[in-house]
Amino acid sequence: LIVEAIIENVDIKKSFYQTLGNETPKDTILASNTSSLSISMMAEASGRADRTVGLHFFNPVQMMPLVEVISLKTTTPEVTKTITDYVKGIKKTPVNCGDTPGFIVNRLLVPYLAEAMAMVDRGDAEVEAIDVAMKLGAGVPMGPLYLADYIGLDT
Repeated sequence: LIVEAIIENVDIKKSFYQTLGNETPKDTILASNTSSLSISMMAEASGRADRTVGLHFFNPVQMMPLVEVISLKTTTPEVTKTITDYVKGIKKTPVNCGDTPGFIVNRLLVPYLAEAMAMVDRGDAEVEAIDVAMKLGAGVPMGPLYLADYIGLDT
C-alpha cells in the first residue's frame, strides 16, 4: 500500500501516479489522500484502475477518527475490503463513497462554510454570533468560521 499525500495539483498528481504505475509492483494498492480531486483521474494515470482508491484522512489525523474510502467502479472488491480493513486496523472509522466531487464531508461542508462567510459579507451577522449560534443551536463542536480558519483559508 502506498498512500500519497502530495500537493493538490492535478498535473503533479497525474505525473506521480504515472510514475507509481510504472515503478511499483503490480499488486501494490495506490491510495490518494486528496480531499477533492478525482480518484478516477489518478487511477487512469497509473494504469491501475482496479487497484487505486481514495483514502481521505481528516486533519488533525491523530485526533479525527473518520477516513473516507473512495472506491471506483473499477476497484476490485478485494482492494476495497483490504483498504477498509486497514482503516479499521489503525483504529479509524471508514465510510465508503463513490468518486464524487468533495466526497461526502467536503461536498456538504464547503457550502456550509461558504454560506457562513456570505452572511458576514452581507452584514447579516457577526463572526462570533454565527459561530456561537451553530455551536449552541446545531450542536457542532466549533462554528463554521472558526472551522474555516482552523482548516486553512489559504490552501
